[in-house]
Amino acid sequence: MEIKVADSGVGLSSGQINHFNKSEYLVTGESSLGTNNEKGTGLGLMLCRTFITLMEGHIRVEPNEGGGTTFTITLPK
Repeated sequence: MEIKVADSGVGLSSGQINHFNKSEYLVTGESSLGTNNEKGTGLGLMLCRTFITLMEGHIRVEPNEGGGTTFTITLPK
């Protein structure tokens, strides 16, 4: 099963995407500002990735043209 979640926010930088795609992905402790100047650290992404991995799934992240990000989650049936 494949689930895609896309947003049109500020998106992730190529450095953040490269960091997220590594198997040793960890929250860096650095915060970044979102669309409404809210702070984020990546903890939610780490938790999602952990739960998806526990369900023997995979998550992929790609930037959207013009801003935002698409996350593709693949889970076994």
